[in-house]
Amino acid sequence: MVVAKRSPGPRIVRAWFDTIINPLIDVLDFETRLLQQRNFTWRFQAAAFESIRKVGAHIDPLVFPNLKQFTLLNDDLDAGFRVHDDRVESLRVAVAELETTIVASPVYLQKFDSITSPESLEAKGLTSPTQVFGAYPKPVWPRLLAQYIINSSGDLQDHYTTAKLWNVHRPELLALLHTEGVLGSYGRVLDHAEALIEQNVFLLGRLGDLRLELSLRFDQPFVNLSDLRLTA
Repeated sequence: MVVAKRSPGPRIVRAWFDTIINPLIDVLDFETRLLQQRNFTWRFQAAAFESIRKVGAHIDPLVFPNLKQFTLLNDDLDAGFRVHDDRVESLRVAVAELETTIVASPVYLQKFDSITSPESLEAKGLTSPTQVFGAYPKPVWPRLLAQYIINSSGDLQDHYTTAKLWNVHRPELLALLHTEGVLGSYGRVLDHAEALIEQNVFLLGRLGDLRLELSLRFDQPFVNLSDLRLTA
C-alpha cells in the first residue's frame, strides 16, 4: 500500500516526543556511553546484551504503531534504525565469538585453574569454588568470569560471591584480552563497537535536530510539563 506523505500535526508531534524521540535519545545516549566504556552488558547465558538492543526493543510495545508511523514519515531515520540494528547484531556475533575464544584459550584456562585452585581459594579464606560460583554448574564457571572480562567490569560489590575472586584477580584477567589468540577477536569487537557508536552519534544528531525543528514549528516543548507534574 502506498501512503501519501503528509506532515504531522501538534498532537502527533507530542506523541512522537513522548513515546519515540525522547525515549530513543535517552537510550541511545546511554548505549553510546556503555560502548565507550567497553561495557557491553554481555550475558553469557542468554548470549545477548542486557542494555545494547535493537531500536524496537527500546520502545514500549503498546506504542509500536507510533514507531511505525514515525518511520513511515521519516525515511532517513527508518534507514538509520535499520543500520543501527544490523550493527547491534554484528556486535553480538563478534562478542559471542570473543567469549568462545576466551574460554578456549590455554592461557585463560591455565589462569582460571590457578586462581580457583585449593591453595588460591584458601588464601582468600575460601574452602570450595562453590563459595565463589554459587549455584552455577561447574561447566559454565569459566564463562561467567569471561563475561566479566568481556564487559571490562570494575570491582564487584561484596554481595556478589564472585567478588572474592574477581576483585583480586581483575587486572590479570582483563590483561588476557591482549594475549595472543584473543587479541584478534577482541579487536574485531572493538571495531564493531566503534561502528555502532558512529551510527548512534548520527541518530542522536538527527533525532535532536528533528525534535528542535518540530518543537519550534508546532510550539511543543521537548518535555510535556503536565507529565512531570503527574510524576512529581
